[in-house]
Amino acid sequence: MLRKRLLSGALVLTLCFGCAQAAAMVPDFKPMDNWFPYMGEEPFSAKNSITSMVYSSRDGKSYLDNFINQWGEMLDSTGYQRANFFSEGLTYVKKDDIAGFIDMTGAMVFEIPPDCKPGEFHEGIACLQRDGTESNILFIDKQGTIIYECPDNITIYVGLDFFSEGVIPAKDTESGQYGYLNSSGAWELTPRYEFSTCFSNGYACVVSNGKYGVIDRFWNQVIPCEYDTIHELSSEGQTNGDTVFYAQNSQSENWLTRLILADGTILMEWSGPCRLETLADGLCPVWDGEAMCYRIIDLEKQTLSETTYRNTGDCYHEGLLQVQEVYDGPWKYVDTQLNDAIILPEALSHYAPSSFLDGLASVSDEYGNGYQIDRTGAIVFDAIPYQYQSSFYEGVCVGFRETPDLQYAVIFDLRMKDAVSSWALDGVEEAKASGLVTESNDAYFGFRITRRRFAELAANLVEQVTGQEITPLPEGHFRDTDDIWVRKAAALGLVNGIDDGSRFSPNGYISREQLSAVLYRTITYLEEQTGTEVLTSAGDLSAYSDGDQVSSWARESVAALCAAGILQGTSDTTLSPKDTTTVEQAILLTLRVYQRFKT
Repeated sequence: MLRKRLLSGALVLTLCFGCAQAAAMVPDFKPMDNWFPYMGEEPFSAKNSITSMVYSSRDGKSYLDNFINQWGEMLDSTGYQRANFFSEGLTYVKKDDIAGFIDMTGAMVFEIPPDCKPGEFHEGIACLQRDGTESNILFIDKQGTIIYECPDNITIYVGLDFFSEGVIPAKDTESGQYGYLNSSGAWELTPRYEFSTCFSNGYACVVSNGKYGVIDRFWNQVIPCEYDTIHELSSEGQTNGDTVFYAQNSQSENWLTRLILADGTILMEWSGPCRLETLADGLCPVWDGEAMCYRIIDLEKQTLSETTYRNTGDCYHEGLLQVQEVYDGPWKYVDTQLNDAIILPEALSHYAPSSFLDGLASVSDEYGNGYQIDRTGAIVFDAIPYQYQSSFYEGVCVGFRETPDLQYAVIFDLRMKDAVSSWALDGVEEAKASGLVTESNDAYFGFRITRRRFAELAANLVEQVTGQEITPLPEGHFRDTDDIWVRKAAALGLVNGIDDGSRFSPNGYISREQLSAVLYRTITYLEEQTGTEVLTSAGDLSAYSDGDQVSSWARESVAALCAAGILQGTSDTTLSPKDTTTVEQAILLTLRVYQRFKT
């Protein structure tokens, strides 16, 4: 009976696919040309700041690291000998024996000694390990200033441990015990555990007498140290604030698994080996090691489903979970009541489908061609010769082709190509009519604008206001781009190179304060050419709670633009000077300037 129902559903959906394909769109994609994304990391995500880390081994020997932006463009023209992922807008890179932290424009913010091992920035602090030893640890801020130097008897696992909720786990090598240091280097919890983890949601896991337990941020033992392993259960989109821990005692004869609230309340327990995935919508797939199948935990009802699956996704996304009932059987999506929502036809069940994100999920046929379906099962994006490695995140994802050397591409969400936010629609249309929207800025208006694209807007703004074409600097002025609009903008002093000035970093994102500096120079030039005064007040940033975060070189520009009403805060009290800017936001900025000179 079940098999008949599956076949019937698959047949209906096959017909739906056939009907939908005629109207489906073929997305734009851009091959990555010998660059490969790091596996195990979501290529584009909030964590990676819409910048994916990639690597290459072009000569078959040495590996190079690099970053791709939302547009599928490489941050550095040649790559880095070593790089980490972005965190809080900065990342560590090493190139030509120069090491340090760069921002998302690709500019070096500060250098560090090449033999240092760096950690990521968390809560504005990163750890540095000098001389390749486990001791010799420094705490630095985002300007590279040393704020604390740990004594030799303190060990921190740089790269694994980081500041969270004001403290970091640290080991006293004299006692062999772990405690927690604050950013000033003082022990907030003196060493007393055999091991400890970073805090998350107000809790941390600790080990005493070889057993795991949990403490809270007030140093109370909330779950006793009596388990072989304990982890915070990963959650996706949980809003009730409850932190749930997944604890096990794994002796072969007395295997015990418990789900425990942070206050010590045991929600569920069962015997036998298992592995839990990720909690979402109060539900979590769990691998039953005895029955060799997946079941679904309902945390609210505190039940384990009778329905079993051969495979599942890691968790529910947007209320749906991809499952496979039997090995090599069709894949389908079930809702939170475990009812069938979408049954994929056999032709699209050769590979595991992705989770839903932003209303879309990826599926592939037996030839490796990728499609995107919506929540009705209809194909939205037609076949391209890449399987979707990830779901779309803010209009972009990565796909791959199964060739002997694996080929990758950045794929773009066509729904975003011509879409403009409702609040920006009239302004963008007016800017187009005024000739202010240039070719490379006439699509994907919600994407983050790059340095090259904003230089194009700025130089074009000058030409539209003055009616005169700018004579560009000669080719070769910047070693990483010969783009004519960049050379035009540089010819008028609207833009500068980064680091030593020889490199422009055309594909780096431009921050709000950097954009302000370019716009300020553009307005100043136009004031000189037209005799129209626009920037009539020096302005003041004291009304903004983050005004002190504006870099010293940008303060004059940001303040003057705010005073003129051209630059607006991200809220009534914040400027967010280090944030990026979207294409549509940049277009509206240039329109405001144009209107001041053309009225």
